[in-house]
Amino acid sequence: ADEYIGILKNYLKEKGLKPDKPLAFLCNPPYRSDDDQAASAVSYGIHPSIVDLTSTDGSSERYCCFLAQMKLICEKAESSGLPGNSLLLLFTKAAWLTDRLVFQKIRSEIMGSFEDIGGIIVKSKEFFDVKGSFPIAFTLWKHTGGNKNLNPTRSVEIRDLTWVKKKELTAIRWD
Repeated sequence: ADEYIGILKNYLKEKGLKPDKPLAFLCNPPYRSDDDQAASAVSYGIHPSIVDLTSTDGSSERYCCFLAQMKLICEKAESSGLPGNSLLLLFTKAAWLTDRLVFQKIRSEIMGSFEDIGGIIVKSKEFFDVKGSFPIAFTLWKHTGGNKNLNPTRSVEIRDLTWVKKKELTAIRWD
């Protein structure tokens, strides 16, 4: 997080810009599909600060590590003088939003620091060209840094569009 914020501030300074706006991340974190055995499991070291947010089991999921990294960057941004209320727009497997044990730590960390703005859930096969069918969540979050005393175990309301087929999805007027 420190390195990322440093790079960002240096880049803005080089361009003559001020770091005076909240960060906004549009993220499609990497994950390994259980159907995709060609993709290798995580075989590199995970920074301890990320493992602290995900748990050891959760750190084996790439997208959980990515979520932890975004949380750390949002926290560092605020403590380094950038405005708060950073936005996180996520396209992820929906599993981390469940109460499954492997996701409890990262879910609690995100839910305690980010306000959920809204989201939808679709079937992966209808939205992407992938093997298998699993729920994909498109969610929007605003970083509050814990300033709002958010309940880390709260439920998240997500509009269920898992019944929508690819043909209908392509016809939606997103504007």
